[in-house]
Amino acid sequence: MSYETERDTAAAQLRTVASEVVRILNDNGLGGPAWEVEDIKNEEMRISHINLVSGTGPTRAELSVWRGRPSGREGERFVVRPVWPRVRNDYYRPYNTAVGEITVAATATPERLAAEIARRLLPGYLAELAGARDKVAADDAAWASRRELAAIVCSVWGSTAWSCNRNPETDEELRIRHPGDAEAKARPYSGVTFTVTAKDPTQVRLIAQAINAALALAEPEEVGA
Repeated sequence: MSYETERDTAAAQLRTVASEVVRILNDNGLGGPAWEVEDIKNEEMRISHINLVSGTGPTRAELSVWRGRPSGREGERFVVRPVWPRVRNDYYRPYNTAVGEITVAATATPERLAAEIARRLLPGYLAELAGARDKVAADDAAWASRRELAAIVCSVWGSTAWSCNRNPETDEELRIRHPGDAEAKARPYSGVTFTVTAKDPTQVRLIAQAINAALALAEPEEVGA
């Protein structure tokens, strides 16, 4: 039997187990939206990895299932790990979470594997995932506000090149930056970054207008012929 045949056979066996686990979880109403099997894109990893997902988007519930030999353990086992949301390069894994991976003997039936997932993993994971989703929603609202403030700066400064980001040390500040361009490089504020603590759009507009006026005064006078 060729390696490709062995690989595909092992992947098909793993998918069969995962499909049965998903059926059992859904039959028992465990989770929100129905669980589905999601294949790993990497063909070489399909021999031992598969995902169980519930819902869509970056905050969906997701369990990574791996069949292999964990370090320090004898024999093959199923290793099931919870996957936490990752949005805008932020990893929403709850701080000090007690939810971690579980392992089950590779000889376990799909019924046993589903039961262990339901008992040892899903209750804590789904509860903490709900909190992570709330945090993502709050951050989404904050980012929408930041984009609104950046748009105000663009309207005042007459440029669409401005971008906004949060202060890495606190979410209470907005950093607005202009990278500079061909037209702006001759101006004193080319590549400037400034921080705004105010969240009120009116205050931000006034701050931007004041900075704009100050920079206009700082521009060098043209030298006559």
